[in-house]
Amino acid sequence: MGACLGNIRTQVDLVGIRKGIGGKIEVCAIELKTTSHTHTSHEASYDLACRRLSHVTVGGKCHLNTERLGHSLQASFGCHGLLNQWPEIRELGTPVPYVLVATTTKGLLYKSPLHPAAWYGGTVRAPAPRSKRGGQFDRLPSGKAGADLRLCLGRHGHKTIRPNSNVSCTTMISGRKCAVAIVGDSFPSQAVVSRLRQAAKGMRGIKAHCVVHRGAGGVGWKATLLV
Repeated sequence: MGACLGNIRTQVDLVGIRKGIGGKIEVCAIELKTTSHTHTSHEASYDLACRRLSHVTVGGKCHLNTERLGHSLQASFGCHGLLNQWPEIRELGTPVPYVLVATTTKGLLYKSPLHPAAWYGGTVRAPAPRSKRGGQFDRLPSGKAGADLRLCLGRHGHKTIRPNSNVSCTTMISGRKCAVAIVGDSFPSQAVVSRLRQAAKGMRGIKAHCVVHRGAGGVGWKATLLV
């Protein structure tokens, strides 16, 4: 379901209605997430800070940059977007944000705090990765760091890996030339996806897009091929 707040648009994954305390009807905005980890592994890393960017400033305050925080910000934004798009929802009360994580062993449902709408008015700040050549993303590094990233891409079927000044690198996957962005987040945000697609528009022969990002809790690397 589409929703917007100011000039920012989002997709609310799920909208539910349940009976809350005292039988009061409660509207729920649910952010749906998936992971390749078991529920035990996910819960163990959910509140760990990102290794590359341990803190972010949100709403004028410094917060530990965890996967839980990122998910709760998205779920809370969905609530404000719903109210902005459909004011009549207020008759049932303010929507409550939830995050539903599908692990490999079971689903986990988290009730999130409702962050102030003012937090989404330009006060959510995190440094965007930039390459030394002025591109949108860090270039594929050399040395051990680069070797780890190449190994990650290779595990996901990428070949002919070459650094690039517009994006992090290009690869070949299933006969298609792919533009790859390397980010330090635990999941590729919509902003990252949009920047990657925009950066790749001026590149010849690009037929696929991929984001390489940190695994849960900032551990290891994962490569997500975009559809």
